[in-house]
Amino acid sequence: MAELSYRIEDVLARLETKMDNRLDKLESKIDSRFDKLESKVDALQSDVSELKADVKVLSTEVNNIKTNVGEIKGTQTKQIWSLIGLLAGAVVAIITGVIVAAWRIFFVSNP
Repeated sequence: MAELSYRIEDVLARLETKMDNRLDKLESKIDSRFDKLESKVDALQSDVSELKADVKVLSTEVNNIKTNVGEIKGTQTKQIWSLIGLLAGAVVAIITGVIVAAWRIFFVSNP
């Protein structure tokens, strides 16, 4: 019986050694994968930080563009009213010229 228990203890010791080796390998694989994931997460975090900075810059540029467009609209409105004034003046001048010419032709006697 002593011999049988000895063999069982040897078998259990070998099984324990094999299990420990396999668990160590599995643990090292898990650790390496976690390290890879951690590095990828770090890279993503830096990319997100860069994107946040880019979004801030773009936001500032969009605000500048809005301001410029507002200024352009204001100057366009002024230009349109200036053109309307000029056209109205030109029309009045033409009509006045036609009236004066017609007055001279029909109502002013020729010597």
